[in-house]
Amino acid sequence: MTDDDPSRRIAELIARRAGVPPERVRPDARLVDFGLDSVQVTDLVMDLEEAFGFAIPDPDIADLETIGDIGRYVRKRRG
Repeated sequence: MTDDDPSRRIAELIARRAGVPPERVRPDARLVDFGLDSVQVTDLVMDLEEAFGFAIPDPDIADLETIGDIGRYVRKRRG
């Protein structure tokens, strides 16, 4: 992973929110697989916004189903 790759930070944030070890957070894993409820997903989105320095509009959240989706989204938004 390079410094530009947000995967490690995303895994840490999801692991902390879901209460699982970061190594369980794989790119193909879906957020629902971790049992996150809507409040936890909202909190995770706020964590991501703070960590990466940009807002995630509500319509975009629906498209972020897997960890890989989140990684691609962050990389795209960072340019």
